[in-house]
Amino acid sequence: IDGKADFEKVKMGGDADFQEAESAEGGYLTRSTIAGNINLFMAKISKTAYFRGATLLGKANFEQTCFNCHMDFQEVEFGGDANFEKMVTTGISKFQWSIFSGYVYFSNSGFEGPVNFDETSFLTKGVFKGLRNFYASFEGAILKNVAFRDCDLTNVRFKHVIFERCALSTSYWDDKIPEHRDLEVNKNPQIELFH
Repeated sequence: IDGKADFEKVKMGGDADFQEAESAEGGYLTRSTIAGNINLFMAKISKTAYFRGATLLGKANFEQTCFNCHMDFQEVEFGGDANFEKMVTTGISKFQWSIFSGYVYFSNSGFEGPVNFDETSFLTKGVFKGLRNFYASFEGAILKNVAFRDCDLTNVRFKHVIFERCALSTSYWDDKIPEHRDLEVNKNPQIELFH
């Protein structure tokens, strides 16, 4: 795609196929509705990726998609299954307030920047597998049937989360929750002198 791929506020009654598409100037599906499936298998998007407020009613395939940018999936409604397997993003990834109604997979995904899943709802089943250097926040999230398999959860924050039938057993989890570890690392010995 020469220039930016701008599909803001578009309503599509069928499928949207962007397999192996490349956009050097960014991709925009802000507040769009896609009634069918969306396919970005092996697509490459640079500069910006805005899906904020989109309604994706069918299956969403982001397998092996490369986002060389920040990624904004805030307030997205995923009506079908969503596949982010082996997806790579080089910037900040935002999924706040999104709803995953179908199965969602983040298997061997590469998040080079922080990821925000605050107040995101995983309502059917979710799998996070093989994630390394994973800096994420799930504050206020709803996690139903979500499994974290072989993930490094050392830098993941779970605060005020609703867990329902979730599994963390094969993932690495530090002895201390991140907030307590941060408090100890940043503890100032001078402060204790005043007590």
